[in-house]
Amino acid sequence: MTTTVFRASLLATATILLSSPPGIDGQERPPRAAVGDTVTLESGLVYVFTQHGDGPWPEEGDAMVIHGVGRFTDGEEFWNTRTDDTPWEYRFGVDPVIRGFAEGMTFVREGDRIEITMTPDLAYGSSEESDHDLAGSTLIFDYEILEVRPGGNEAR
Repeated sequence: MTTTVFRASLLATATILLSSPPGIDGQERPPRAAVGDTVTLESGLVYVFTQHGDGPWPEEGDAMVIHGVGRFTDGEEFWNTRTDDTPWEYRFGVDPVIRGFAEGMTFVREGDRIEITMTPDLAYGSSEESDHDLAGSTLIFDYEILEVRPGGNEAR
């Protein structure tokens, strides 16, 4: 497994060489990392693709149907949509979410599975800033993008 740290200039160069469809507000998406490669962004977000899909990329306002599992760094699970088979639906670039999730979703398309590690500042903040139960914790999320529906339309 390799670790890649993207710097702004490297990211801009790589985007030109390996462009992906536009993301939110027409911005170019960064290049996709290979399955198994760990990527650390300047923001501190860390992600690893465990599976690449070949479905559509989400565009602003599209519905994303996602299975997710959230764990603490010690492995203890605090959230799991697979337990009762209730995927979560998110409107890309529209619904309010934690910063690390919003940033991480810019890298995925339908069929992808990605593990994202978020420091407290990318998740629920420090325990001094927030009274959320997960504040102050580094969190690891395993997301599987089950479906991308244009414009948030009902299931196809």
